[in-house]
Amino acid sequence: MAQVADLGVATGGADGPVTAPDRPALRRCTSLEPDRFAAEVWGRTASLSRREDLPTGFGDLFSLDAVDELVSTHGLRTPFLRVAKDGRTLPAARFTRGGGVGATITDQVADDALARLFADGCTIVLQGLHRIWAPVVDLAQALMADLGHPVQVNAYVTPPPSPGCGAHYDVHDVFVLQVAGV
Repeated sequence: MAQVADLGVATGGADGPVTAPDRPALRRCTSLEPDRFAAEVWGRTASLSRREDLPTGFGDLFSLDAVDELVSTHGLRTPFLRVAKDGRTLPAARFTRGGGVGATITDQVADDALARLFADGCTIVLQGLHRIWAPVVDLAQALMADLGHPVQVNAYVTPPPSPGCGAHYDVHDVFVLQVAGV
């Protein structure tokens, strides 16, 4: 469905130490040694780790096939999915509909409407993956143990050549893990 897919892993903040002894999840997300990451980067500045400097990729965590599966077979509802374009979030009515005959659900994702919006350059944001996609749940729990802070995971799926979220900053620490695209 897409050319670029990123997992945005937001953490609760940098008020305390990086805690787990060998920190396997943290080592997966940065090429820096955990103590150096904690002392020099965490809560202070940005750091870039290229794929070739990391122990493994992220294809086992999430993929474009996973996006298709979630959108087309899991009955996603808002707020677990939102759609954005040109820096603004579209109204859910543009990509949701009722759940079928006799259902009182009114906000189930309509994969056909979502596909049209995506083809028009919209970014699909899958929110709360730390609650609904097993490999990401495992990573989030391990990273939470490594960091000693809450973790949430969203995926941003953007078609080429759309800019996605555009230039911005977050007020919390974020790991951006690119799982597909260039």
